[in-house]
Amino acid sequence: MASPYADHRLVQTAVIGDKKSDLAIILPMAAAELARWRKQHPNYTYWCGILLGGCGEPLTDRLYYSKVCHFAHHPHHQCTRTANGEDSADHLFAKRAVHQWLGSQRLRGGVHLRSFGLGPGDALDVDVRDRGRRLRFQLSPVEHADWRRIARELDRDAETSVDWVFGMKSTPPHDILYRSGYTFRIRFETQGAERCPYIGTQRPSGEIEWTPFEECWLSSEGLRTPAVEEILAERHPSASAPSQPQSQKPNAAKARARSRGELVQDLRQALELNARRQTRPTWRRLAHTVNMRLDRYYSSELRDLLIDVDRQSDQGGPVLSALLRAEEGGPLPYLGSITYSLGLGKPGSPLVIRRWCMREVERAFAMYGVPSRAIPERLSMTALERGPGYRAFHDTADRRRNQREHERGRRELRKVQQLADRGQQLLSRVERSKPRQRLQRQLTHAQRWLSEVEDWGGRRGEGLRGDDLAQARDIARSLNAVIASAEQSIAQRRSNEKRAERERRAQKEKSAVAPAKAPAASTVATHAEQLRQRLMKTARDRRTVTWDALTGGISDDLDALPYSTRWEVLARVDTEPATTELLLSALVTTPGGGPVPYYRQVLRKLGFEVPRTDKALRMIWVREQERAYAAYSDAPTQLPPRLVPRAGGHGTGAGADQGGN
Repeated sequence: MASPYADHRLVQTAVIGDKKSDLAIILPMAAAELARWRKQHPNYTYWCGILLGGCGEPLTDRLYYSKVCHFAHHPHHQCTRTANGEDSADHLFAKRAVHQWLGSQRLRGGVHLRSFGLGPGDALDVDVRDRGRRLRFQLSPVEHADWRRIARELDRDAETSVDWVFGMKSTPPHDILYRSGYTFRIRFETQGAERCPYIGTQRPSGEIEWTPFEECWLSSEGLRTPAVEEILAERHPSASAPSQPQSQKPNAAKARARSRGELVQDLRQALELNARRQTRPTWRRLAHTVNMRLDRYYSSELRDLLIDVDRQSDQGGPVLSALLRAEEGGPLPYLGSITYSLGLGKPGSPLVIRRWCMREVERAFAMYGVPSRAIPERLSMTALERGPGYRAFHDTADRRRNQREHERGRRELRKVQQLADRGQQLLSRVERSKPRQRLQRQLTHAQRWLSEVEDWGGRRGEGLRGDDLAQARDIARSLNAVIASAEQSIAQRRSNEKRAERERRAQKEKSAVAPAKAPAASTVATHAEQLRQRLMKTARDRRTVTWDALTGGISDDLDALPYSTRWEVLARVDTEPATTELLLSALVTTPGGGPVPYYRQVLRKLGFEVPRTDKALRMIWVREQERAYAAYSDAPTQLPPRLVPRAGGHGTGAGADQGGN
């Protein structure tokens, strides 16, 4: 019978060294991975760290073959720690990543954990005084009122400006989102025993574009990602200068500008450095070292790069590709193809390639180590293929291993097929151009690859292996990413439509209960010119604005106007001076980014025909925004034709209402 004092929680995170350590770890959940981890780190001690909200007592790693491996306290110990999942140490992984990022940026700054009562890592503050910036990573949820209070406290320091980065459990304030045109988010992905941060750039539409944290940079204007650069270019097309000198970015431009030969040379130098340090990197770590965008390469392209790297070696020198290890710890799945291309033979079994790889690692360590030592002889592939007795001993294990590999290949192939079918179903429902283009591009690539697999001599029936299996995983990972982005875009559109529908219903109910009081004529006349000037500035900046932001600081009377009377104010703005050449009222939006519920009343008041459908109304509304942007552009621009005709059939409208059903 199990002890009532046993620890039955699945504790997945701990710290290494002592109870006050900030070196966090996620325990491998699979038995084979944990066994390998124990061999690699026999002297590690694990603790229920204070910075995890734990008790500070030692933990043991429990290895199971029938269930998930996890940490556990010693018997007869009670711990009140509440967060035990793999995300419970994200604040410590974020702190470590920020320290590494500051070093790569050659910046000096302080990194401090903050607690507001929800946990030990509610927020992370990064002070970079030499750039006059502060980063606040708000990892725990925060109410809007609390955010305003904290923001005011941080803004009191006149020497630094604050960039906010919100966790996925928080809702970014609209103040930041609509003022800047974007806001930052942060999420973590588990990779081995670590959690790697990704910075997301969220647009007002809800679309988020993710960038690895190490590829972000800090300028005097704030935190920057490639998506932020695109947004700033869209909002200020005349400003062609980058936010900071290109050389201050993390070598991204340099990586794109390199030729293939230069990239091969950089990879070789990095592998030689790893051999000198007696370490074996993964592709992810090697790519980070040479500033290489790993997501732009398929497995077959990475294999060809390594072949070129080893062709530069002296005859009889070690094969540096053997230093690279897969994420699970073994040799690369396509190492056999590399050896065959180099004329070293093709291994007959996984056991052969593992033994051959370990010898090449020893040879590389011996040649490049400090001091260097005698290089062992290279093992021959044919010599490793021993007599019948040796093969008989391993036949059963090899057969079972091959069966598992075949089944794994079939699963990966089915996964790609299912994802391609799912993406095809979503394609017609995605309205935003960028997610649709990304999805279409990935679907085209996946379908071409599937058709090639169909022609490869029945490989569809027996599954995938080696390079094909690795490529299937790459394609599935890319499809997963674009499908998630497409689904998020569809969900955001549905959310906006529901919000707009709720606002329309609320407006109808409010109008039915009691007739709204018309605004005082003096209120409208006094403030119409101020509102017009603000809308002209908004048009020059190629932005839109909500009613609260438009009227803020002008008059309490305007702030308090109900929906049913605001349209008279906007109509007055568009009729004084007496012209309807431009409808600046189209620049006023709901918090969700759509037309205000009373825009039909504005059109009716100004003498235009009122569209019957919401789709026609949105087309007219967008066209009037384009006309306002063109009128106030820095460069002379011809006004697009108006889509809404005058009431009674007069005017030159393009008949948007006909396409609205």
